[in-house]
This record gives sequence, C-alpha cells and structure tokens, in this order.
Amino acid sequence: MQRVTTLGGCLIMAAALTACGGSDKKDEKANSDISVKLNWLGSYKTGILDASAAEIPAYDAASQRLFVVNAEAGELDVLDLSDPAAPVKIDSISCGSHCGWRRSK
Repeated sequence: MQRVTTLGGCLIMAAALTACGGSDKKDEKANSDISVKLNWLGSYKTGILDASAAEIPAYDAASQRLFVVNAEAGELDVLDLSDPAAPVKIDSISCGSHCGWRRSK
C-alpha cells in the first residue's frame, strides 16, 4: 500500500511540475514593456592590462566594500565603494597556496 501511495504522490508532483513548464504569451507581452537603462558610474583599474580581470565580486552593503578575486596575484582585493564613482583599493588578502582559483605561472 505504501508503494501505491508513493507512486501516486510522484505522479501528482510530476503533473504539477509539468504544468509549470509551459509558456504564457500574456506574461511575455507584459514584460515586453519593461526596459532597463544603465549609466556609467565609475571604474577601478588594477594596472594589469590584458593579463587579468576582476573575477567573482561580492559586495557588502554594511561596510560599502567590494571583495574581488584577483587570480593573477592570488589575492582577494578589497575596494572601498563609499564613493561608487571612485572606487579605491584599501587592502588585499593573500591566501597563499590555499587559493583554489590561483593561476599557475
């Protein structure tokens, strides 16, 4: 009896999930009127041109700091974003050989 109940529950869940996968043209039309406008606010340059890029950023709103993986240096760069138009690097956290994302040279 337990197998029948389990099978019945699985079939009901499968039917419910299948019904969620459809496309609703009304929703697509409603979203077509939405637009996003982005404006350039500021930038930060590491001084390493074409060799590396800011990877995996994480922003902490409480401290207004951006933590960015710097794979080339094997560090976590800490940027002050209290003035988002002019980010400033205030620290680096070295993880030495413990970095799984550090590039081999």
